[in-house]
Amino acid sequence: MAPPGDRHARLAAGLLAVFLLLLAADIGLWLYRDYRRGQPPLLAAAGPERHFDAIAVLAGGPGRIREGIRLWRRGLAPCLLIIGSNPRTSRRDIVNLFLDRGRRLDPAREAAIMIENRSRNTLANIRALRRLCRRHGFTSLVVVTSAFHLQRVYRLGCRLLPAALTVRYHPVANPGRTGVSRRTAAKEFLKYLAALPRVLDGR
Repeated sequence: MAPPGDRHARLAAGLLAVFLLLLAADIGLWLYRDYRRGQPPLLAAAGPERHFDAIAVLAGGPGRIREGIRLWRRGLAPCLLIIGSNPRTSRRDIVNLFLDRGRRLDPAREAAIMIENRSRNTLANIRALRRLCRRHGFTSLVVVTSAFHLQRVYRLGCRLLPAALTVRYHPVANPGRTGVSRRTAAKEFLKYLAALPRVLDGR
């Protein structure tokens, strides 16, 4: 039979472990509620007459660049930003790939396409977008990204983009998918948690 001191130590260790588990669960629940707090203001709710300074496409998902170009060609904003592009992709590549074949683009219009190709993850994308907004004095913006990616982009944008910047979000659905699965939503939340320490300490 174990001495009373050992039993008390094991009991104290068990109680501490339960307390820490409950604390971690409580913190996790609070962080998830904060992550889900508020819905991204969508472009669809802005009205057809609303115009913006720029359209920013977070490259990486299928159809994002094509949809951003469609909005840009519609005249929604004079500038088109491609954020997180492949380093080998040029402005001319974008024009050739996504505009109608044989169509010539006005040089001034083509110059309004800006390619950012250094950021490699969502957090870096948002920081690169913040720099471009400050450099060019943008006050309003449309952010185009995949539907599954929307909440994470929105929450990081709330923390990092200038408070005075008017932002509307435009989700692009993945082909063959409707909605966002619980598994995908959980992955996105975990990626947000992984980025949060770097957001809070400014890294």
